[in-house]
Amino acid sequence: MEATNSLERVQHKANTFKVLSVLYKQPSEDFHYYLTHLKISISNIYPQLLNDVEKLEFEFQKYDTKLINLEVEHAKLFVGPFDVLCPPYSSIYLNEGRAVFGESTLEAINAYNEAGIELSKEYKELPDHISTELEFIYFLYFSYHDNPQFKYLQQIESFIESHLGRWVVPFIAKVEERAATDFYKVLSTILAQVIAKEALELKERMSD
Repeated sequence: MEATNSLERVQHKANTFKVLSVLYKQPSEDFHYYLTHLKISISNIYPQLLNDVEKLEFEFQKYDTKLINLEVEHAKLFVGPFDVLCPPYSSIYLNEGRAVFGESTLEAINAYNEAGIELSKEYKELPDHISTELEFIYFLYFSYHDNPQFKYLQQIESFIESHLGRWVVPFIAKVEERAATDFYKVLSTILAQVIAKEALELKERMSD
């Protein structure tokens, strides 16, 4: 059943972005835990996507005894060390030259700073990695849940419209084209639909 309480809905949105962020990181057995929570949250905010989440859970179960296979696929798509099939960085898709740490990376950093976030020197990933940007939206929804100030929703809407929403589509298309496993194809399908629904819902909220 779809969540009707506004703060309950926000909590499920935060959980959804947190789990999506984790699922683009190094695969682990913890994915079982996160997928369970993704299913709960999606059923409350976007029940029409529940079948896709159940399919994602089914695909992950195939790797119960051979997680290494999914780890290898993750490395080929997003890490390297050789050719990275689907670079998970905004600068690859938004900046000329398709190099990492471009102008769009600085745009992401500026968005984080404006929200009061400063990445620690120990943080190993680039600021515009897909996981980092999804976790940023999680942070903003979590902040709104604890302190319902409209500015947090404005920051989410602005970040999706001017940054994340502009590069996630070509990134997802590349994953769907080059992934050898259905797990990452289904994950990307879910991400595309969540971002599209969020953009529409937030745009309507901004115009109220």
